[in-house]
Amino acid sequence: MNTFWGTLGRIALVAVLLWIALEFFPVLAVPIFGLAIVGLAVGSLLLGLGVVLAFVIVAVGLSAAIGLAPIALPILAVIGIVSLCRRGSGPSATPPPAAAA
Repeated sequence: MNTFWGTLGRIALVAVLLWIALEFFPVLAVPIFGLAIVGLAVGSLLLGLGVVLAFVIVAVGLSAAIGLAPIALPILAVIGIVSLCRRGSGPSATPPPAAAA
């Protein structure tokens, strides 16, 4: 049964719990916010390292491609011309007949 005193008791209980929570908020907030700041710092550091590492990998790949281009392009051209010339003299597309058992 909801009486005046029961409702007043619930309101007082909520007010006391809220007051206790507000009193202990700074004590509880320091470790929580401290961990959040440390987590954000570590995350931004790892993200920065990841971006730098990606740029380094791309730069090394591009420099290797540019450095090897004078060697690789003529070799690829010769391989392409040879494969075009040998296309007609290669093995036939049909497989050989199976041996009778």
